Amino acid sequence: RLLLHFDEGKGINVYDKTAWNNSGIFYGGNDGTLYNGSVSCYDDGTLNNGCPKWVSGKYGKALSFDGVDDYVEISDSPSLDILTGITIVAWINPVDRDDWEIIVTKSEGAFNSNYHLVYNSLDNFFRFSFWDANGIEHWFDTPMNYPPNEWYFIVATYDGHEVKIFVNDQLAVK
Repeated sequence: RLLLHFDEGKGINVYDKTAWNNSGIFYGGNDGTLYNGSVSCYDDGTLNNGCPKWVSGKYGKALSFDGVDDYVEISDSPSLDILTGITIVAWINPVDRDDWEIIVTKSEGAFNSNYHLVYNSLDNFFRFSFWDANGIEHWFDTPMNYPPNEWYFIVATYDGHEVKIFVNDQLAVK
């Protein structure tokens, strides 16, 4: 249970709009340094060190990531676990990097993700995957017809039985 609008427009924090208060802080930079309240991505309101940038988005403000090492981290919380289902919703405008681009991920180590939604800019498709209680990964790919540098409204949902992925309000996977 998390709702981030990314509409703050300034600063190093993004705020959860739900009652669970799973707010986050930017991390990143060209040198891979961890940025937090004591070593901020901002100095007097100006960006530095390759941190995510506040830009105009599809609606209001948005964050632009460098595609290398920028991200927003949310502390782990039981409210973020898949219990009976999950829905991930995002407006994204991916760039052409010929690589996998993480949109949302919840992980407990390098190779043990609980779930993730990613974009493959090499083949122009989205993937939603999750691991079940037996440790088995399930993944679902959209068709390969979503070129980079365009806005996409993506919804990936799992109700405990069925997965659906919508792109721009059109069912892409069922």
